[in-house]
Amino acid sequence: MSVLSIQSRVIQGHVGNAAAVLPLQYLGHEVWAVDTVTFSNHPGRSKFRGRVTPPAEVADLLLGLEEQEIFTRCQAVISGYLGDAGNTTAIAASVAAVKRANPDALYLLDPVMGDHDVGDHGALYVRPTVPPAIRQDLLPIADIATPNQFELEYLTGGPLADTAAAIAAARSLGPARVFVTSLKTPATEAGILETLMVDANGAWLVRQPAFERRFDGSGDMFAALFLGHFLNSKDAVDAFGRACAGVALLLRQTMASGQLDIPLTSGIPSAVKESPAEVLKLS
Repeated sequence: MSVLSIQSRVIQGHVGNAAAVLPLQYLGHEVWAVDTVTFSNHPGRSKFRGRVTPPAEVADLLLGLEEQEIFTRCQAVISGYLGDAGNTTAIAASVAAVKRANPDALYLLDPVMGDHDVGDHGALYVRPTVPPAIRQDLLPIADIATPNQFELEYLTGGPLADTAAAIAAARSLGPARVFVTSLKTPATEAGILETLMVDANGAWLVRQPAFERRFDGSGDMFAALFLGHFLNSKDAVDAFGRACAGVALLLRQTMASGQLDIPLTSGIPSAVKESPAEVLKLS
């Protein structure tokens, strides 16, 4: 199976396409990676260099793929960090082209825009024009969305008091299946971090030990692991549990290594084979 991945690129570290391509490949998928930015390292560090890929260039690369008439074998499109709001037009056009060629193809939107761990009370880390463009152009066409708690709150207009509020917000977002990562409401047990899945069949929750530090790229890896497992099994609950377990393993390995970046190249062979985390059915 082939996956079209439209995300950021860092040369050092593992976020965006540098986080998503390898898990998908280990799960047996060919990945066509289109980079929305090329940075030396994660821009949240004290220094970085590089450039945002101009929207016209992203659009041209995507058109070049379409002109090869290969979208018939594309099973999914995944998009993540956008350096420029203008990229949403090209992504929407490519999703439409993929679905014309293969009506069963899925579009997974990771609406990367900010986090509660940024600044004192959470903040956007993309250009302010990006979130409105995601809301207008990409959310309405997404089959799956994977916002973190901050992004879900930003897109739906309010803080989440508890899991029930998170479920309601996820249902209001629009896509048929929504995951909420890094979920920690006032009602969450101390020392626990939750991940939520909501779709037409119900809501499911995974509770795992929280870590005391931030990990760049964990959300990108979760989205890729879920998509890769789901394309193989068509079992959303199983793929959810496996994605949560795989990310947790990688984060434990990062803590043990004492390194800043997730050791993806050494950890992913084990992460893709990790037994699924316990998934609790809520409704």
